Amino acid sequence: MGLRVNNNIAALNSYNSLQKSDKAMGASLSKLSSGYRINKAADDAAGLVVSEGLRSQIGGLTQASRNAQDGVNVAQTVDGALGTQTSILQRMRDLAVQASNSGSQDATATAAANSEFQQLSNELTRISSTTSFGSQQLLSGNYNGTFQIGANATTNDKLNVDLTANIFGTPVPSTSGSAQTFVATSTSATGYAYNSGDRISISDGTNSVVLTLTATTASATDLKNALTTAASAAGVSGKFNFGTTTAGALTVTSGTVGARGNTTINTVTAAGATGTIAGGKSVATTATAIGASYGTAASFSVQVGTANAITVNLTRTTGTAADTLNDINSALSGSGATASLSGGTTGTLIITSNSPLVVTDGTATPLGAIVTSGAAGVDPVLASPSGFSATGLRLDTVSLTADPNAAIKAVDNALKGVNSARATVGAVQNRFENAISNLAVSIENVTASESAIRDTDMAAEMTKFTKNQILTQAGTSMLAQANSSTQNILTLLRG
Repeated sequence: MGLRVNNNIAALNSYNSLQKSDKAMGASLSKLSSGYRINKAADDAAGLVVSEGLRSQIGGLTQASRNAQDGVNVAQTVDGALGTQTSILQRMRDLAVQASNSGSQDATATAAANSEFQQLSNELTRISSTTSFGSQQLLSGNYNGTFQIGANATTNDKLNVDLTANIFGTPVPSTSGSAQTFVATSTSATGYAYNSGDRISISDGTNSVVLTLTATTASATDLKNALTTAASAAGVSGKFNFGTTTAGALTVTSGTVGARGNTTINTVTAAGATGTIAGGKSVATTATAIGASYGTAASFSVQVGTANAITVNLTRTTGTAADTLNDINSALSGSGATASLSGGTTGTLIITSNSPLVVTDGTATPLGAIVTSGAAGVDPVLASPSGFSATGLRLDTVSLTADPNAAIKAVDNALKGVNSARATVGAVQNRFENAISNLAVSIENVTASESAIRDTDMAAEMTKFTKNQILTQAGTSMLAQANSSTQNILTLLRG
């Protein structure tokens, strides 16, 4: 064999092998000490990208689970407060039933029961104003919280807890309570004054009566009889009861009790009155009220719903009433209101809309005569709760000394509202708990996926480490042997 001094090929070969073994052993040490297969991007670039995405998902799911648990805590807080309110309402009902027993309860006993009743009513308000989660009041009627129960930003990753009046649901018809009555105010000493062609429109939202007037004056009795006939012709007999007061004023009373919280009679008005008119009803004005004389310019405004009022200017100096009608409908185009004439091509102008409607002349004077005053009050027995205070539960004006029977109905209505709200909160709590269970499963599965990509298989890696450790030791020994092999050259040199 050749003996060389400048280049020890055997040593170089041993050194290269030793470097590889040492590098591999270092990588194994890093993986074994950290427990991760990927400690830097160079270990597995593609795997790192997938792993980091899964880590983000795991973090989001973990926080979402904590958020959902907060939701459970909020629901439990609300349920506890509503449970106390339910107990209070049950006691208030007992007191109302006791006060209704007039056969044995005198005024003193009823007053004593009412005193406790009012104190309990005040406690309902206190509970509603002090029940909170952190700094957020839960039963104030304004709480509407959104909980992030998913790892992403979609609507499916959020759950809303609405504790506003919406929690009481849509009011449902009630069979208890009292009907509502309007009293029409006389516009003259002898009765009601109208323009010929004016109309009285009455509606409860479902049933309606429209009476077109031909006389310029009418007594309350005349109107009562005419409206009764009109109701019969409209097929709504019994839906409205018409009468007169001792002072000679017309009264209109609902024949049936409407939905809870809704005014039974919307309006009683001569057509053309300013103010909102029930949807689908017409406002009629006489032709002279809008300037039937084409030689005189006139204007009036029409407001549909909450939209801006539309000003209709009548500037035509020649033509027919039908021509003017076309001008008006052009001005009202797209507003939802339409104009027509009572006689087809002549007669009284009628403005109709399916939304609340206000018609006034150019000086903001109502077109037509208002013949109603006041409004139908909302019966507290029929009103849907709007909150958890005594006022929201419609109990703030209830008194056992005034009407214990009405108090029973009022408390029953409040109990129905609180129990309905409590059931809704319970359902939301169950949903939160199911979300937590689902999140736990998702976290487990995603973590398993991330672990399969990023974590070290300790058994396999230990096998590699042991191999590389042996190779490193062997390489070190062989490098020493290769380095000492050149010592033979000295023997030759000594000769």
